[in-house]
Amino acid sequence: YSSGELNQITALSDVGYLNEAAPDPSELLGLVDVNDPESSLEDRVRSYLQANCVSCHQPGGTAQSLWDARISTSLNDAGILGGALLNDFGHAGNRVVAAGDLDRSMLLQRIATRGEGQMPPLGSSQLDEEGIELLSEWILGLSNGARARLESVLSLIHI
Repeated sequence: YSSGELNQITALSDVGYLNEAAPDPSELLGLVDVNDPESSLEDRVRSYLQANCVSCHQPGGTAQSLWDARISTSLNDAGILGGALLNDFGHAGNRVVAAGDLDRSMLLQRIATRGEGQMPPLGSSQLDEEGIELLSEWILGLSNGARARLESVLSLIHI
């Protein structure tokens, strides 16, 4: 800006583009670089979903679905893990994300599809290979994480 470096949210607030004063930008939840190995896998996935899916997948959005891609919605409340589908694509075991099961995780299947049923539905003719790899790693890791937590609990019982 002509006055120097300024956070864009603060600048928009200062000139009256927002209905109310913006909070301190340092207190806002931010996205992480999906390729940043210093960030957790979950944070990278949630940032990917926020950046790529939230325009439709949120309460009041245009998607015909039950899950919420907003990073501000806790993972437990987002309807992603084990989340129900409006269309189970012919298999009752399909979920938005089925921990440890790439084939039953319809979020991944739709992102890994081009043509009818692809996500995003418009503006994309090529697969997002990095996104597919990121989501696959996370989905497979969910079962490992659950198994590790279970083993940890069981080890406490057998003390």
